[in-house]
Order: sequence, then C-alpha cells, then structure tokens
Amino acid sequence: MRIYVDFDDCLCETGRAFSKLVLEMFNKHVPYEQILYFELDRSFDLDVEQYERL
Repeated sequence: MRIYVDFDDCLCETGRAFSKLVLEMFNKHVPYEQILYFELDRSFDLDVEQYERL
C-alpha cells in the first residue's frame, strides 16, 4: 500500500493541518509560513519519539 501526503497543498491544506496538529500534540507553535522542509521532524523540531507518534 502507498500513502501519498499532499504537502504542497495542491489538493488540501496539509501543511496547515500539520501545524495545528503539532501545536495540539506537542505544544510547539510553528506557523505554516515557517515550515521550510518536507521532513516533518526537521520542520517541527521533533525528537524520534514525537515523530513516530505524529
């Protein structure tokens, strides 16, 4: 099975959703405009455990 994440927001606002989710889950505020990388752990400064949970 393959799962596609539309991170460039062509089909849906994935980046904004991740920003809200990370705030709710880890209390880390990273506005959409500050998401610079496709690697979510890098963009949101998540450790291994947080990344796996996300």
